[in-house]
Amino acid sequence: MLKIERWEELRKIFFQSFQYFLSLIIVRSITAINGIFLARFLLSEKFGIFSNINQLAILLTFFASFGLPSAITKFIAQAKENKELLNETFNTAQILIFLTSAIVIIIYFFLCPFLANRIYNKPFLIKYLYFIIFLLLFLTLNNFWIGILQGLKIIKSISLINILYNLISLPLIFFLVRKYEISGGIWAFTIANFFGSLLFFFTIKKYFSLNLNFQKNIAKNILSLTFPTFLSGLVMMPAMWLVTTRLGVTKNFSEVAYFNIANTFFQFLLFMPLAIGMPLTPTIAENIKNQEKIKELLNKIMNYLNIFLFILLLPFLIFSSKIITLLYGNHYLSAVKPFIFVVSAIIPTSIGYILGYYLLGTGKMWLATLFNGVWFVLFVGSTFFFTYKFGALGAGISFYIAYLCQAFLMIFYLKNILIKPFRLLQNLILISFLVIIFYKLI
Repeated sequence: MLKIERWEELRKIFFQSFQYFLSLIIVRSITAINGIFLARFLLSEKFGIFSNINQLAILLTFFASFGLPSAITKFIAQAKENKELLNETFNTAQILIFLTSAIVIIIYFFLCPFLANRIYNKPFLIKYLYFIIFLLLFLTLNNFWIGILQGLKIIKSISLINILYNLISLPLIFFLVRKYEISGGIWAFTIANFFGSLLFFFTIKKYFSLNLNFQKNIAKNILSLTFPTFLSGLVMMPAMWLVTTRLGVTKNFSEVAYFNIANTFFQFLLFMPLAIGMPLTPTIAENIKNQEKIKELLNKIMNYLNIFLFILLLPFLIFSSKIITLLYGNHYLSAVKPFIFVVSAIIPTSIGYILGYYLLGTGKMWLATLFNGVWFVLFVGSTFFFTYKFGALGAGISFYIAYLCQAFLMIFYLKNILIKPFRLLQNLILISFLVIIFYKLI
């Protein structure tokens, strides 16, 4: 009977994941189409600048969110049976997200001249840096409201809204980029995310009574988790911006474009771990006292996920040169070698993501911070060492090494919740040999 219940829980997780999975497939496909158009129309140098500005917007969104989107999922999941507590939790968290957003936006506004003149050494970038302020606000709100709906397990609404506002970005990108180039790309994503914010807001109104009821005790409880969550992300989120900025400053922004192309495909393959994480985190939070149930769920999920991703990865490795040439053109062939290493990182990354959801669901964020810190040091440290000579390839190698080492460490430390930890380690070693073989064959 207990085994049947666990299979039923697993089935629910995969069904809910499948809803989000479909939306991610569509959203990632739209992102890829937008990226291909931007790369072909802007060419490598301008596309590299746009990619770096986009990474900066993502980094700023992380600071403005202050860990609230991830943490609020856990609190909403645990409070949803108590309507009064649920509303108090939501309204308190919403006031917090507006406060953190306002603080970050004001600080960033005054830092823009310093970034353009002293960090990039390119004064003309300042207008693009100012433009992303509105994008930053809407990205922050969207991430927060997704966390709220995730806690309620309303995955269908998240999926539908994500599809709708990303679809809107397609015609906006085609029209505005042709006319205004980099600025047009920024405004296209800003308008699309604003539309997404409206959709999320009207959806949220169906489930909560909106007011300015701020509860200090609830705020303290939320911040007690958001702070370690924020620190956990702090040792990861700046990495991509630091790496792409390093490439742009020490080499050129074309190298940023090559690495970004590889990362676009990596983000596409990441749809499955992300989809599973939507229902998995609140499920773990709800069953925190039943470790055996959680253990069985985690192991089955990782086994099926690794098989699926390996099958999906092989065509990308075999036809890497043809994929880049067909989609981006011959002038982007320099992206092929970093592409091999970056997309192959999906296997160790998926293991780290699933174990990370376990840490988030059980509230062990300080431990997650430690693992993310290891990843940051390895990725950024080795990138700063390799990029001066190897450019985007050096960043790609560093990317793979960082995720591989993080997965190894997490498996060793959390081996007690894994049924066959050494088989996972063997699989990672075999994947690494496969990556080297394909790299040598190019």
